[in-house]
Amino acid sequence: MLIDDIRKKAREIIHDNDIYIKGIWSVDCMFNPNAHERVFDYKFLVVKSIGQGSAYSMKKDYDPAYLKTHMGRNLRDVSFDDLAFEIAVYDSIFDKYQDPVFDREYIIDGSSTDKAVKRAGIVSDECKRLLLGKNNAKVVNVGVVTNVIKALRDEGFDVAGTDYDDEIVGTRIYKDVMVYSGDRTVELVGDSDLAVITGMTLTTSSADEILKAARDNDTKIVVFAETASHMGDFFLEHGAQTFVSEPYPFYIFDGCTRIKVKRMKTG
Repeated sequence: MLIDDIRKKAREIIHDNDIYIKGIWSVDCMFNPNAHERVFDYKFLVVKSIGQGSAYSMKKDYDPAYLKTHMGRNLRDVSFDDLAFEIAVYDSIFDKYQDPVFDREYIIDGSSTDKAVKRAGIVSDECKRLLLGKNNAKVVNVGVVTNVIKALRDEGFDVAGTDYDDEIVGTRIYKDVMVYSGDRTVELVGDSDLAVITGMTLTTSSADEILKAARDNDTKIVVFAETASHMGDFFLEHGAQTFVSEPYPFYIFDGCTRIKVKRMKTG
């Protein structure tokens, strides 16, 4: 399993090094980048140790007293009972212990509204590269980001989305892009030429079944990751073709955002 490989490597690093938790931020995020997009309503965690890592969480009610008990602790002494917190901690380690070589690097600047479009274009360009001009290719966006769907649709792809947000499941975006229940994700990944997924599939424990469906059906995978943004090597080892890394601070904040692209090596 992907998470098992991540844990194994992280624990090896922790065993060999004194690594302390220096900062924890629990952030309530409500954001609507532009008229195309829904309101994102999430919680995310940012952890500082030797580096800085982050993870969006399914949990909304973190107790500050619980988080404070981890401050200053050596990670050798920490056990985890929350997956998102665990991923954010490991992500802060891999910030410094990852392959530093990326295939493309971008710095996008300006307002969060402008950056939402630029970021979607980077993801779409990676999809276009992988599909090699294939006409009417079927692409599914797992965890709907409307700006990404628009960019894919504008390239002429046959696009669908899956999500668990009841407000958008069963609706059509731009009149022709259907949003299906997340319960159909594995089916639609298997039926598509390419799937665009997020790093949050780690915290929802759905990454493994999505990656397996892709491998079984020769579906290409593009990951764009705010959650686990420093874990691209693991996703690529498990079958993703492209990993688009977006470490905190995310595009949702005005100013500079760093985006790095790592691609599966061939040959």
